[in-house]
Amino acid sequence: MAHINSTEVQTTEGPVTVTKTSTHRDYVAATGVQFADGTQVVLSWHMTEAAAAKYRQSTEAARLASYAGTKRGQEAQIIGLVVTTKLTGKDAKDATPEQISQAIADAKPAKIQSGITGNTCCCGCGEAIGTKSQYRPGHDARHAGRAARRLSQGRTEGLPADQLNAIVEALPTQALRLKALAMAHRLDAKAAAKAAKQAK
Repeated sequence: MAHINSTEVQTTEGPVTVTKTSTHRDYVAATGVQFADGTQVVLSWHMTEAAAAKYRQSTEAARLASYAGTKRGQEAQIIGLVVTTKLTGKDAKDATPEQISQAIADAKPAKIQSGITGNTCCCGCGEAIGTKSQYRPGHDARHAGRAARRLSQGRTEGLPADQLNAIVEALPTQALRLKALAMAHRLDAKAAAKAAKQAK
């Protein structure tokens, strides 16, 4: 039995319907992020309003919102989204296979346009992860390495301290932040040694 739930987000091309399809649950609310330019993405879907309110206060939502804002280079604000369309229970059972297939097919582009969700890898690759994971295997090191390179380059370019700190703080754990800082230090030392060698 298909449960097909939709909400609407704003994109640069206008409103887009984002659909979540499940075989075992109905969603009554969603949590999203709204950027400074007014565009939005879906972070998570919820079975009750209370669960939605609790999630919006969670560290996970704050972390995902921070990551999304850093990735876009814009201020990001957590917002509540209303599920505008629900095809569930008997309605879903009575729907034709063509209607359900079309709803699922329509959801795929919308999910891509909506950006990250609570069930995708934190490195930004877009690959699905389990509910208790933050990364695909090995992608945490990839994320730290990318942050380290941005940090080292930012120091070379003379970025202000708050922007440099934001690069590090976007990583979800203290262990990854320390790893990125150590990698950036090694990159800085390597660049300095190369510059000194060329100066001779």
